[in-house]
Amino acid sequence: MDDKRALLLKLLASVRQQAAPATASRRPTEDIAVIGLAGRYPRARTPDELWRNVVEGRNCVGEVPADRWDVDAHYHPDAKDGRAYSKWGGWLDDVDKFDPLLFQISPSDAQEMDPQERLFLETAWAGIEDAGYRPRGLGEHGAVGVFTGVMNNDYEWLAGHSSAFGEHTHARSAHWSIANRVSYVLDLRGPSLTVDTACSASLTAIHLACESLRRGECAMALAGGVNLILHPMHLRMLADRQMISRGDECRSFGAHADGFVDGEGVGAVLLKPLRAAEADGDRVYAVLKGSAINAGGKTSGYTRAEPHRPRPR
Repeated sequence: MDDKRALLLKLLASVRQQAAPATASRRPTEDIAVIGLAGRYPRARTPDELWRNVVEGRNCVGEVPADRWDVDAHYHPDAKDGRAYSKWGGWLDDVDKFDPLLFQISPSDAQEMDPQERLFLETAWAGIEDAGYRPRGLGEHGAVGVFTGVMNNDYEWLAGHSSAFGEHTHARSAHWSIANRVSYVLDLRGPSLTVDTACSASLTAIHLACESLRRGECAMALAGGVNLILHPMHLRMLADRQMISRGDECRSFGAHADGFVDGEGVGAVLLKPLRAAEADGDRVYAVLKGSAINAGGKTSGYTRAEPHRPRPR
């Protein structure tokens, strides 16, 4: 028995010794540079326009656009007959517009794609160009990862209640397809995944992208998120849970709190280790020093986040 124990300890020591150089070479706190960015937001088609709206204090919330659904058929101030008591939100323009031929996608395939997928593909393309790279040539600079955050899938609801959609609509409206569409179209060979952690999905995607860069899984990473509200059931579900405001302002934590106002948007950043970005002469918008993710455990409510409390010993 002693001989077996000694042999086991020797094997464990050998494994630790072999693993030590790899562990030592990692830089878990390596700075990550933002070298490209793009996005579309309510009443802002670019990040510059978004910043101008913030500086000028513009309210970019409005009623449900007429081209989405019949707002009167799904709205009632007292939420009668299962209707939503809110008709407010932050809305993007022209979410049905898409140039499939630019991305070598057939018009029939484009019709079955979730607009969130189309929108993130356009935004990823714009973010790469903003960084000064050719989108179709980005993979020539090494493995490029794609990390996308998303939490809604309204297009699948639409497809389930319309005969106008084809048999492949489900696959093309799945969350995983949003990131993988970018990797496929641009021939990118790094990690490619979509994450859904509800409201924190895009931040989680950026965290995972930074960690992947630090591990050396990719040389660059596209990260961001997308959200569209395409079906009236979306607001009805939120109203049923009394999570959204009755007006056009978010009052989630004030004395007169009655919920938030939902909104749409898409954003993507191109990330690269800072040392590599400086060596390559890339423009650096910002530097990410670190990030972390966790869960709140069992709080007083499933959707509630509360201040951290030490676990009882």
